[in-house]
Amino acid sequence: MIYIFFDGLKSHQVINQYDDWLSSTDYSIWSNSYIEVQNKRIYIIKENVKVLSTFRYFDKIELELLAKKYNVKVKEEEGIYYAYTDDHSSRQFEISENNELVVIYCIEGGNMPESIFIYGVFEK
Repeated sequence: MIYIFFDGLKSHQVINQYDDWLSSTDYSIWSNSYIEVQNKRIYIIKENVKVLSTFRYFDKIELELLAKKYNVKVKEEEGIYYAYTDDHSSRQFEISENNELVVIYCIEGGNMPESIFIYGVFEK
């Protein structure tokens, strides 16, 4: 899918996946990140965000159904199941959704968020 990713400062035209540094490590800036597909927009850090794991929002069956739907894998670590991909094994994959779009992504960094990996953007 082709979409625009705005990281709070800069817009990036993306085909399928995005994996790069954020333009700013300031939360007040990158928290305004959004994805835009044609006239549909989702603020990925603010709209219905849930970590793709059994830690809080999903049980194992729900997580496995989402994994199948969005082509990710499920792995168990110390009794907690979480989504991952072979290319990106972050335990913090998150899903953000609104009435029009779904985004699966993770934010990574050493001591603070520094980069973002957008696994996929899906239309509802």
